[in-house]
Amino acid sequence: GNGLMQKAVANMALIQQLFQSSAITASETADDATLTALLEQNDKIFISITYEASAMERALLDFNANDFALPHWRAFLQHAPEHSTQIHIGLGWAIAKRRIALEQVEAAIEPQQLPRVLDGTGYCEGTFKQRIAVKDMKTPDWLSDNLRRGYDQGLGRSLWYTAKAEPETLTNLITPFAEERKQDLWRGAGIALAYVGGCDEETLRQLKTLSGLFAADLAVGVTLATLSRKAANTINAETELTCQVICDADLASVFSVAEQKTVVDYFEWVDELKGRQRG
Repeated sequence: GNGLMQKAVANMALIQQLFQSSAITASETADDATLTALLEQNDKIFISITYEASAMERALLDFNANDFALPHWRAFLQHAPEHSTQIHIGLGWAIAKRRIALEQVEAAIEPQQLPRVLDGTGYCEGTFKQRIAVKDMKTPDWLSDNLRRGYDQGLGRSLWYTAKAEPETLTNLITPFAEERKQDLWRGAGIALAYVGGCDEETLRQLKTLSGLFAADLAVGVTLATLSRKAANTINAETELTCQVICDADLASVFSVAEQKTVVDYFEWVDELKGRQRG
């Protein structure tokens, strides 16, 4: 199935290009309403990326002014609350780029959103600091155990991009990590898999097999990304195929499993979803 593999890689290139162009737009557009109108002109399928990049730029503006109350970033969040997840991930990017210790900005962030911020930091470090984050498997000094799961989820997302959607390459990247980090890395890879799309059934089956003991974590990642796509109204045939193969369920079942949400904490929710996976 090589033609479709190239589709996944083409989607990744498009996502990276959208990120870069939106970051430039955000840096040149001071007014949040004007910026949002510009972002909304993009194709809806990967529009969340444009909010991530813009939020990173708003946070960098605050860091450049040494303003750790994050007024520019928070104004952007208030302007586009429906993109809250991506706006928190974008803050995580800015933290990674400026090597800010989390405690400097923690007061400006709602505690239940911290996993999202760390997801952005993990993704950014996995992408731009591969020698440290992936090869040497080092995490930032300030990263405590309860925050590591969010960081590793983002790192896992980045590994699917680094692997260029090749299941064996991904597995080889994850294998050297400590056992207790693997569930979060595989869940992150599942989020990226379902978000990026572009994989054929054969590739999906291979990935599911290679995930081994972490198949349920991969499925939770796919579930989380599918729920985001549902909320954004951007589900397509690829999303459906990914659910069928990885979660062994149709979209309706994935939604019904997820709708019985009983907890607010992100990782309690992740663990609850994991308990409901088939197989």
